[in-house]
Amino acid sequence: KIVRVAEPSIARVMSSWAKLLKEALNTEIGVALVTESIYGSSLPVYNGAGEMDQAALAALIETTTQSARAGKVPLAMLSGASTTIFDIRKYALAGGTLGVLPGQSSTLVIGAAGSGETEFTLTVDLRVFDLYDGAKLLSRLITML
Repeated sequence: KIVRVAEPSIARVMSSWAKLLKEALNTEIGVALVTESIYGSSLPVYNGAGEMDQAALAALIETTTQSARAGKVPLAMLSGASTTIFDIRKYALAGGTLGVLPGQSSTLVIGAAGSGETEFTLTVDLRVFDLYDGAKLLSRLITML
């Protein structure tokens, strides 16, 4: 966990995280964002998030979140994830650990550390990254934000 980062937007975190993973894994990155829906959790996948303009990405996240709440995530956005982001700041939770989903390299949980600060918890698949690689990636993410 790394604590005490000024509160970044989800689009900024997603874009930065996708760029770091693309560099580390040398492959295209799809970022699943855990989203509430009428059916429970939905995980729409944002492909190319690291290359998108942050305003366009923020707008896409907003429209997709609204669709997910109604249970209508586009079918094309339900596959291709290489990492998952779970943002629990709105629940005033500091953080938590979420396992890595099958076929993915990592899971990043974003929590509220208080006073407008953010806490990140990273879980990595040890077949993809060792613990030091994960720590370095998380440190670089904090620097980017």
